[in-house]
Amino acid sequence: MAEIGAVLLAAGASQRFGADNKLLANIGGRPLIRWVAEEIVHSGAEAVVVTGCDHLLIEKALDGLDTLTNERRESVSAGILI
Repeated sequence: MAEIGAVLLAAGASQRFGADNKLLANIGGRPLIRWVAEEIVHSGAEAVVVTGCDHLLIEKALDGLDTLTNERRESVSAGILI
């Protein structure tokens, strides 16, 4: 288990971004959320991703990465409880 953990908050609806969820925006051939999650995993930190809106699409974008996901987005504290 890693000594350092990171919580990646990915539960929002991205309403200000327009019709699409900005976390799923294709940047350089990959979704934005994947770029961020890969950097966390490659740093050696344990990644906990709090999902909510579009959680199935977010989880699909993270497929194959060593991350923990939690779709409890009632509050930040609920989201980080595993």
